[in-house]
This record gives sequence, C-alpha cells and structure tokens, in this order.
Amino acid sequence: MAIGDMAEERYALHYPQEALEINWNNTSKEKIQELFKIWAGNYDRWVLEGSANGAPGCYSHLSCGEAFFNAAKDLYGESKKDLKILDCGCGSGLSGQVLKDKYGYDNLTGLDVSEDMLDIARQRKIYKTIISAFVGTDRVKEIQDGEYDAVISSGVFQTGLVRAKALDEITRWIKPGGIMCFTCPVFDKEESGYKEKCESLEKEGKWTLVSNKEAEYYGDQIPKGRGYKTCRMLVYKKL
Repeated sequence: MAIGDMAEERYALHYPQEALEINWNNTSKEKIQELFKIWAGNYDRWVLEGSANGAPGCYSHLSCGEAFFNAAKDLYGESKKDLKILDCGCGSGLSGQVLKDKYGYDNLTGLDVSEDMLDIARQRKIYKTIISAFVGTDRVKEIQDGEYDAVISSGVFQTGLVRAKALDEITRWIKPGGIMCFTCPVFDKEESGYKEKCESLEKEGKWTLVSNKEAEYYGDQIPKGRGYKTCRMLVYKKL
C-alpha cells in the first residue's frame, strides 16, 4: 500500500465520509444519529490524538472551556464553581471533562441526540444528569424555563448539526443574567443563518453580546472538505 493510501485509510478511520456529506439539505435527527453511531468509537481518538493518526485533531472543547471560565469568572467570580451548567451537544463528554478537571465545575448536565456518544459520556461520570434529546424548535420537555446558569456548546453550531433557529429554545433554558458560550466556525457565512439569528435575539432584547473572538478549532491541519481552521468563540448574556 502506498504512503498516500495509508494516510487516506487512517483519515477515513477517524473522520467518516458521512461527516463530510452531511449538510443543511440532508440533515435530520436520524442523519446525525447515523453519523455518530459510525463515529462514536473513534471520535475521542480523532479529537485528542490529532496528526499522530492522520487526523487534524480538534481544540474546540479547550477553546470553549477557557472562554466559559473567563466569562463566568468576570460575571460570578472565580470561586463560583457550583454553577448549574448544561453542555449542549455534549457528545462523549470532552467539554464536560475540561470544565470539571481543569476549571473545577461539577454541577454539569450533558445533552446530546446520539445515544452512542452518550454511552461514552456516561462512562466518564462527569455529568450529574444526562438528557437524550434533539435540539431544534421543539421544546425539550426535560428542561424548565431558566433552569441553568449557563449553556456551553462546542463543535455543535456548524453545517448540518444544530440549526440557528434552535437558539430560541436554547435561550429558554438559561436564567436571566446567565450566559451561553459556544464555538461557531461558520458564523459569518450567510447560508448558516447563525449571525443573523444571534443579532436578531439581540434586537429582541433576549440577550447581549459579551465577546466574539477568534479561537482555535482544528489542530495542525484542516480536514478535507472543511474550509476553516479557526472559529468564532461567542459568549452571550441572557437578559
């Protein structure tokens, strides 16, 4: 087998073709579940090991954890570690692990649509509660209005996954004065609708922008089929 073919095989192992094929025209709850059923077994390895296995690795969970810590420290104080935090699209629990191990937050809830990924998250034993749900325009019945001090979301607001219109439901979960912190590599792309929706929520008086910065998303290379290496790291405060 040629070296190029070997690299291609390693890449395919860690980054399934289904991830590249999913887009706004074919995405659905079932499509996302299908993708992560295929990817779950190799997802953590792809994120954490990076180019050692022919994959770029991903820093979004680290960028999101750092941005959340800084925003929460300014809002609540560094010693406030009992905040009730929802990890939206928690997947296998990588972001929750960062919040718990690096920053000391332990009142965590994980939410994801993929039971295969949630099975891995459960093994980490970092979430007090786990919710299996699809995040769209429908109300997630397990979550009360203003139940959480904060929502974080890493690697979720991108093509084919959670749509911009879901932000109406997500803001419902946050108590007034609480924050949402999320990565968005396609924030400025008009077709994604994220920027327009976020600005609309500001105009409606639902939240206000705390910070919008560039942050690392992928590691030492850009995955095939992706046109970005960094992301917008966004923090909003619920009004």
